[in-house]
Amino acid sequence: EINLNCGCPSEAAVKVRQGHGFGAQLMTTPELVRQCTEAMAEEAEVDISVKCRIGTHQTLADLERNGDHYDTLLSFVDAVAAGKVKRFAVHARSGILAGLKASENRKTPPLHHDFVYRLQAERPELEVILNGGVCSQQDLDRARQRGLEVMIGRWAVQHPWALADEHTLASGRGAVFQEYLDYARKELRDGREDHLLMLSDPLRNLFAGIEKCKEYRRVISTLGTSPREGGLERFETVMVEA
Repeated sequence: EINLNCGCPSEAAVKVRQGHGFGAQLMTTPELVRQCTEAMAEEAEVDISVKCRIGTHQTLADLERNGDHYDTLLSFVDAVAAGKVKRFAVHARSGILAGLKASENRKTPPLHHDFVYRLQAERPELEVILNGGVCSQQDLDRARQRGLEVMIGRWAVQHPWALADEHTLASGRGAVFQEYLDYARKELRDGREDHLLMLSDPLRNLFAGIEKCKEYRRVISTLGTSPREGGLERFETVMVEA
């Protein structure tokens, strides 16, 4: 699957004022998105999907003045789905194109899970994925009960153990740690990844809430100093210490 991101309102995206821009700005030109995804589908041998917001506003003041409207999301999805895209991951907030940092765009615009639920109900031929504001098992269960797939980001990064299934819980965090180390060693040996801190990042919060977790994270963070030096030997030395 190749996903075209039409939902990122980062400063890099919103600074592009000439032409059509990229990220969340693309939501303002749904016909262009349809053309792009059709061209991608013609060349690729995998499915094309789109990630989007429920809409966009130029500024936060515009959002407060005009509000969010379900029809904005529906119009965008219908225009793009007229082409080759049948799978949409929807961050259930508007994207503010100016005046907010990316981190603020993840929490300041109000959530509208109801827009995504309605889209799924009114367009059953599409695969609709809920993103944004899913921060607990209760949130996850609520979406699944409605038949929605869910895209989880920061909750999974910050609290990975909350998503452990029964088998993983029975195996314990140590087993997950060792299994990931095997994967990391292979990545380093095969040369697919050489940034040691990035490679260790999925392990950072594995022991969240456990005694001495702060010391564990501190040791792992030392890989941030010259993260591309030392290779496998340095990586394993730090992991053993952690």
